Amino acid sequence: MKFKKPLLGTVLAFQAFLAGNTAWGATFNVNTSQELRDALAQAAGNRQDDLILIGEGTFLAGGTPFSYNADNILNDSEDFDLTLQGAGVENSILDAEGLGPVLTIASSFKFDDNDTTIRVSGLTFQNGDAADTGSGGGLTVSANEADIVVEQAQFLNCDAGLSFGGGAQLYTAQGEIRLDRSFFSGNAGEGGAGASLLSALGKIVVASNIFASNASKNHGGGLFVGQEDDSGLEINVVNNTFFGNSAVENGGGLYLTASDDQVSNVYNNLFSENVAGAGRDLYYFESNATGPAFTLGLYHNVLADIADNCQNGALCQPRIMQAANMASGPFLLDPANGNFALSDDSPAIDAGSASAPDLPAFDFAGNARSRGSAPDIGALESEPELPAAEVPSNGGGCSLGMGKSWGEGVTLGGPFIAGLYTVLRRRKK
Repeated sequence: MKFKKPLLGTVLAFQAFLAGNTAWGATFNVNTSQELRDALAQAAGNRQDDLILIGEGTFLAGGTPFSYNADNILNDSEDFDLTLQGAGVENSILDAEGLGPVLTIASSFKFDDNDTTIRVSGLTFQNGDAADTGSGGGLTVSANEADIVVEQAQFLNCDAGLSFGGGAQLYTAQGEIRLDRSFFSGNAGEGGAGASLLSALGKIVVASNIFASNASKNHGGGLFVGQEDDSGLEINVVNNTFFGNSAVENGGGLYLTASDDQVSNVYNNLFSENVAGAGRDLYYFESNATGPAFTLGLYHNVLADIADNCQNGALCQPRIMQAANMASGPFLLDPANGNFALSDDSPAIDAGSASAPDLPAFDFAGNARSRGSAPDIGALESEPELPAAEVPSNGGGCSLGMGKSWGEGVTLGGPFIAGLYTVLRRRKK
């Protein structure tokens, strides 16, 4: 049985909902690269909440990144929301063709951008190359107090060069960051080859994403995430899949950095076949290595190798709380060929924790979480076994008429990502 593919219709309906039910100051419908540039430039200084609806097609950056730069506005502040909404990752593609970064959004010098949100959704970023510019290869967002949300997006073959964040580089000094249901593959950079997320004072949530085959020259092959100051806030990394990522130094899958009273929670994540000099699955760095370390909670993950910088520091005292983690067993169906579904006999099925902080309501494909006795581990939730249907004695009843059983190959659809990977809808046992 195939997933329904409401990709375009669902996204267009969502776009219509946004345009009709939110008090946007300005709405832009863009269908060419130049229209996108013009919309970003106008939105950066119009002092309104802006919604930019990006239509179907491939938008070529042509060596100059698409740019929203509120920092260049010399008069009034740009203390307003910005939303970039694509028509789905198959349909709205921003391509730099290896000639430079793809998209930069800057409001880091606007000290009154509090209570605002920068949101990017339903877009593919590909073939970005930041070289020595200091930005990320695909998407760069820098803010002071604004929250940053990136959801249902895709980052392919982008390179941050000498900087962090091959696919995405997200920074806010005082706001929160949320990365949700996005796919990162083939990206590179000095650190955080898939994505680099950094907030000085705000909470960071990473949920239901897939990081596959990203390569870092330094730290964090799949993901680099951290908080700069002793804020005491949380980093929650929940229900993600890290497969085949690499880092020359530390943290092939995930690199975490925090300090003192901060709390980092790593729940329900699946790490497999990552490579690094130290901590091939997870490396955590205590920035205050002469005092008490931040608290790291490791619960209900599949991971085999972790390391930290406290191992050789006599005064560094890591506080690790962990339970219900596992290191071996058949987990994924065919990840080498882009199939990140759990295998039928995977011990990760129903092995997650329903008490995970910021447990996502949906998995990577848009299906509901916790459809069994507990959430699965990893980005994709397996399909619960259906009860046998009772057939009326008169021979009546219903037929799906699709000619496919539940175990056959289907295209990973959901409302936002379709056609890129093939998965099997697996039944929970």
